[in-house]
Amino acid sequence: MRIKTKNFGDMEVDKDRILTFNRGIIGFEDFKKYAVIDHKNENFPFKWLQSLEEKDIAFVVADPFAFYPDYSPVIPNIIINYLGLKENEKPGFYVIAVVPKDPVKMTVNLKAPIVFNPFNRKAEQIIVENEDYKIKHYIFTSIANNHLEQGNNRDMTPSAVND
Repeated sequence: MRIKTKNFGDMEVDKDRILTFNRGIIGFEDFKKYAVIDHKNENFPFKWLQSLEEKDIAFVVADPFAFYPDYSPVIPNIIINYLGLKENEKPGFYVIAVVPKDPVKMTVNLKAPIVFNPFNRKAEQIIVENEDYKIKHYIFTSIANNHLEQGNNRDMTPSAVND
């Protein structure tokens, strides 16, 4: 499928890379179809979520488990049913990232993940009830904490790295 994008121009995307939303993304409810565009490096946790209906609408999304391995949002049964997930099938997740000029201040929204069925590609952005998850989770802080937990002594917190 040929699509138009603001950041990459016209490009070819496989149909299995398309997510279809029932209600759209919060704030962009009129746009229901998005292509997931991978980074050149397959192991890179960030991707683009590009609207198929409006080339100027694209989001940076990330695999939340790359930064928060214990991430476990509660998905309402109505969403599981809409997505068509069967009992033993696990959904996929993306979280929307905000990438400011200073990448140390990059955040992801764990409160409103995009949950999708990897088989039929139906998707929905939900607001989770888990109180531990906020709209702004600083990725760099998570990386620093994981770094220290793995026994690395170098201080990777934003203030130490900026000094």
